[in-house]
Amino acid sequence: MLIRDARRDDTTSISELSILIRKKSYQEMEKLFYPREAFEGELLLYSPEVLGKYVGSRDKFAKVAEDGGRIVGLAIGKLDRDTGVADLGWIGVAPENRHRGVAKALIDAACSDAKKAGCHKLIAYTMARLDSACAMYERCGFVREAEMKRHWMKIDFVMYSRWLE
Repeated sequence: MLIRDARRDDTTSISELSILIRKKSYQEMEKLFYPREAFEGELLLYSPEVLGKYVGSRDKFAKVAEDGGRIVGLAIGKLDRDTGVADLGWIGVAPENRHRGVAKALIDAACSDAKKAGCHKLIAYTMARLDSACAMYERCGFVREAEMKRHWMKIDFVMYSRWLE
């Protein structure tokens, strides 16, 4: 498996993968508590145009995991050089590639980029009811730093942090 910076010609593949992952997550877990209209609106965030804004930007990062020439995971986020806090906005791994260290490798690469940019901390948010996401962040060295009750769309969220020093 190869972890590398996303390229412009990856945007269609990472868009398709992101939409596939989000749809699967919604069907298997989130449909019981996450409003359908919010989910459908969120899918627009995974268009090639939106994801392309993370590629090659000084204040953003976009990493992909490639296996056998196929993109099987991605991590995108923002680098705030002023505050020193990087934000992991989205991480996803193809369902058939989960539990193989892909997410950890992507997060480690994002941490490396964030540290090079002068950041001291990487944060990530997830819905508190997504036990698998919470467990993944903890396995990848994050600590649960804040619980946000009835936060976005009246859903409980958790903020995770991983210090980079």
